Amino acid sequence: MAKIVMIGNQKGGVGKTATANSFAAGLALRGLRALAVDLDSQANLTDSIGAQRAPGIYDVMSGSASAADAVQHFDAFDIIAADISLAAAEHELGGSWNLRDALASLSGAYDYIIFDTPPNLGLMTLSALAAADEIIIPATPGIFEIAGIGAFCEAAAEAKARLNPGLEIAGVLFTRFSARTNLSREALEAVEEISELLSIRVFKTKIRSSVDIGEAQAAQESIYASKKKSKAAKDYLEWIDEYLKGER
Repeated sequence: MAKIVMIGNQKGGVGKTATANSFAAGLALRGLRALAVDLDSQANLTDSIGAQRAPGIYDVMSGSASAADAVQHFDAFDIIAADISLAAAEHELGGSWNLRDALASLSGAYDYIIFDTPPNLGLMTLSALAAADEIIIPATPGIFEIAGIGAFCEAAAEAKARLNPGLEIAGVLFTRFSARTNLSREALEAVEEISELLSIRVFKTKIRSSVDIGEAQAAQESIYASKKKSKAAKDYLEWIDEYLKGER
């Protein structure tokens, strides 16, 4: 059965989509089968790989398409797309939609299912929290971003208590990190203090700041295909190896 990993943080601009894309593509390079599911109505993950927006996860939710019919296959990884219709899903479908059940028919076909979630605690994020086995929290150096980690961990703890007792936080991943700046160093110290207090792992590997990530997304390719010699590609693969080592 596939392990379901949620990429989540209620703060925007922390590298969730880049991490979901690079995680899925990097797992494939390590010989693992990965399916990404775009749960954000902005559809940035969908667009970053050049997928068609429909049929997508909204069509699966509304019953107009099966999960298998919504899967699109790419060299980097498979994806179930998102579109703007997700913005209305909370009003149309209520708050009790079961992602795990909807994707159960696909679980045997993949080693990992990866959720890219919106920067809020709406239906899509709550559904992901209810369905996921693990959460990876991307974070960038900054006072508001650090505060967001604590708030998101509280939401995850509530989801674990009420909806999903098996839910765990795999760790905090720093993105757009520069060890030469005081801001990054101070942010790391602050997050390590929070993580120790909450018993949450901070990954040793940091994703360094790089324009290559945005350029790869604009080219609708993974960082490994578009910028395979970049520091971002190197960092993401090192982080994936660190993550997988912890899984064993």
